[in-house]
Amino acid sequence: MTDEYGLSKHWQGCPVDVDVVLTHSPPSGALDHVSHAFEGPQGSESLRERMDIVKPKLHVFGHIHEGFGSRTLPLAHPTPHAMLAVNPSYIDGHQMPREVMPVIEWDNGVKGISVEAAPQ
Repeated sequence: MTDEYGLSKHWQGCPVDVDVVLTHSPPSGALDHVSHAFEGPQGSESLRERMDIVKPKLHVFGHIHEGFGSRTLPLAHPTPHAMLAVNPSYIDGHQMPREVMPVIEWDNGVKGISVEAAPQ
């Protein structure tokens, strides 16, 4: 199921009354650029469209190792909303472990996010 049509049908199973969404891959435009071999965003357009409808407070995903970090992603449809997108990838684009990892504080919504030293 690698085409966007198949993925779109799959994402329809994500309910609209959730605060947190976990997926393997990112939505298009959210920490989804790679440093080699491909051009443009590698995330799923259909997942991005579904997140516009679901409007979670937090979306955590991986797959794109180079996309480590977090950013606020504006969602527009049907009403404006901001979603915190987090890629907590433990390894970098060269398959080497990172020295840091993201920590998300939650209190009925994202209270804060920081980057801390990875456990040894």
